[in-house]
Order: sequence, then C-alpha cells, then structure tokens
Amino acid sequence: MLLPCETVVNYILPAVRAKTIRILTEEYGFTQTKIAKALGLTQAGVSKHLSLKYTDQVKRIAKEKEVDALAKKLARNIASGKGKREIIETLCKNCMALKGKGLICDLHKSLSG
Repeated sequence: MLLPCETVVNYILPAVRAKTIRILTEEYGFTQTKIAKALGLTQAGVSKHLSLKYTDQVKRIAKEKEVDALAKKLARNIASGKGKREIIETLCKNCMALKGKGLICDLHKSLSG
C-alpha cells in the first residue's frame, strides 16, 4: 500500500528538488558545490538532479505549474540566505497546498491502481 506521503517523497520532492537546483544554477549562478552545501546534498547528488534521470511520473510532475512556482520560491529563499527552518516551512506549507489542489491525490490514485 502506497501512502500519500510516500508519493510526495518518491515523486513530488525529486521534481521540486530538481527544478530548484536548475533554477539556482541557471538564474542565480550557484555552483554544484554551493547548492550541495545549501541543500545538504553531495555534489554528485546535485549533478544527478541536474541530469534529470527520473521516472516518467517525476518528469510529468516537474512540468506542473505549482511545482515550478514552489521551486522558484525555494530557490529565491536559498539565494537570499534564508535559514533551513524557513525553507522547510515553505516546502511543507506548499506541500499542504498541493494536497488541497488535488495534485498529490491524483498522482497517488494513478500509482495505486
């Protein structure tokens, strides 16, 4: 049984993280090392996210306008030096909003069969 929060961890978060990393690289000029430090990842992990080697579901989710908006907001917060607590709060609040809009429920239903 796949739980809705597992759907977030396995599909939504990778899409958000990949988009956020791409924005930090392209719009804010962050290096992979700087991004890794800011997100608590390794440089290799950042490189993986930039390569966009994901399942079709994650690629589809990455195209959602809500995911794009969240990634832009997170990148802006990171680039402006916001603390981890503020970044986590932003992510969690927006995750709840995604649940309210049905994106997570729709994805969960399609994965659960």
